[in-house]
Amino acid sequence: MKKFKEIFKPWTIYNNQPFLIRVQKVLANFLDIYHLHLNESIVTNYLALAVGLIAGFGSVGFRLLINLFKNDWFPAIRIWISSVSAMPFDYTIIIIPVIGGAIIAPIIYYLAREAKGHGVPEVIEAVALRGGRFRLRIVWVKALVSAICIGSGGSVGREGPIVQIGSAMGSTFSNAFHMSTERRRWLVACGAAGGIAATFNAPIAGVLFAMEVILRQATLKTVTSIVLASVAASVVGHYFFGDVPAFIVPEYTLVNWRELFFYTIMGILGAFVSLLYTNSIYFFEDIFDRIKIHELAKPALGGLFLGLVLFFLPQVQGVGYETIELCLQNRIGFQILIALVFAKILATSLSLGSGGSGGVFAPSLFIGAMFGGAFGYAIPFFYDGAIAEPGAYALVGMGTVFAGSARAPLTAIIILFELTGEYNIILPLMISVVVAGIVANHFQQDSIYTLKLTRRGTQLFAGHDLGILSSLLAKDVMIKDIETFKKDLTIAEFKEAFMDMNHHAFPVMDGDKLYGVFTYNDYCRRKDMPDETKISEICSRRLVTVTEDDDLKQVLSKFMPRDVRMIMVVDSNDPFKLRGILTRTNIFDAYRIALKKRNVSGETLIDVDPH
Repeated sequence: MKKFKEIFKPWTIYNNQPFLIRVQKVLANFLDIYHLHLNESIVTNYLALAVGLIAGFGSVGFRLLINLFKNDWFPAIRIWISSVSAMPFDYTIIIIPVIGGAIIAPIIYYLAREAKGHGVPEVIEAVALRGGRFRLRIVWVKALVSAICIGSGGSVGREGPIVQIGSAMGSTFSNAFHMSTERRRWLVACGAAGGIAATFNAPIAGVLFAMEVILRQATLKTVTSIVLASVAASVVGHYFFGDVPAFIVPEYTLVNWRELFFYTIMGILGAFVSLLYTNSIYFFEDIFDRIKIHELAKPALGGLFLGLVLFFLPQVQGVGYETIELCLQNRIGFQILIALVFAKILATSLSLGSGGSGGVFAPSLFIGAMFGGAFGYAIPFFYDGAIAEPGAYALVGMGTVFAGSARAPLTAIIILFELTGEYNIILPLMISVVVAGIVANHFQQDSIYTLKLTRRGTQLFAGHDLGILSSLLAKDVMIKDIETFKKDLTIAEFKEAFMDMNHHAFPVMDGDKLYGVFTYNDYCRRKDMPDETKISEICSRRLVTVTEDDDLKQVLSKFMPRDVRMIMVVDSNDPFKLRGILTRTNIFDAYRIALKKRNVSGETLIDVDPH
């Protein structure tokens, strides 16, 4: 009992601190008393499990909250409106999105403006630029406004909000336990993975989404943590929702090998559908930005236009999984499918462009299913051979439009397999998804997630802000203390000198002029040559250089397609006059320093305005 009291002593000592800080102090005291020493990797993995569990329970709670508004509150409001007015019940569907928009507008405006929109861009930005920092209030604000938006008919998905909620919990845990910035970024990605895994009952897709979309990189350590979080969230999801696919579909197969040609064409057309979908959302954002009314009125105005769309095509309201399943089962006609493609794009654009809150993942699956089904119906007009039913093309279309929108082909392939349990259609899916991604990327490099950041002036490449890199010049960060070799140096002299060198690549000089570059790999390939051989005979004359006035964005563009260890910096007026060298390491060291200064100054620490 005495030892038990000793363990919990920090709980009373730090009684004025937040709850998670007090928990952290008690755990640290427990480890000290029992002489247990856990390194940061082990603690990160434990926290990843905790974040995954919370993301799983958060997903369950979020779905229950959506059902509360969708099945109880707003239907009751529709009945009340119809009873106190002369308006027929069917017409009340026009009013409900207006009421939903009017409710969420002040919540977002006064409490957390980053809750506006689909949420994933904010997560990407936080990971890339703010070390994974979130405000804790985003957890409940995002859940509340997104549930109201979906429940009132908003044509958005539930995965974006739960990704943002799970990521915010990962950030909160890492802050409470004083994790390093890198570990905080991992835990934010763990929250995102857990959210996707629990929402779609798709643990593998959760892992891939976190790596492809959020982190944009993967190491063994990060994958370990993300997998643990995804598994933990999936266990929670399985417990509450059962271990069944999200969609029950017939067993589809590749009927005819000639169909691969049609799936390729569908991938090309699907890329343009995804581009229309992506750009429509931000087109309507611009329209509502230009409307000269108060911000608090815009979601209600968008809700009015949305209500008119829902009056004619109510299938596009909410997440839309029921309609997707009907499409996959070949129970929707060709003309309706075509109408639903454009109606869903319009409805989602109105929902988000006017200031609503919700995800873009599920709408892309809806649009893809309708587009794919319509494409499947159209093939017999041009080809009279045996083909699969339109539902098979609808299934592939879901992944096609998502891949074109998100540029996450692996996630698209795996999530369709996990959502349907259908493996026989995997080959057409892979072909169509890859083609859609390539074509969409050719016409527009930004995905539906990164375009929002680019519009704000934040250009990300491999998880780094190109805007910061553009502000740094080569001459400001280059290494000026250069180790060089004369071109008449022999192999024997090189072996003796190399032992004291810090690099594996060295400029070769002809007097004071740049002659070439000699690497340790060059030496290894030619080490059987006589010791009297001069390095000028075997060094590379194909030089990769930048000028001292080039910015680091330009420098990085020369690094990326080439497997080089360093780039030489030359005088702006003389391409053979060496000024310094740049390595990948010192480029990213300079980037991190500049990013830290930017965050310390408070420029991007909290994003309160999504525009």
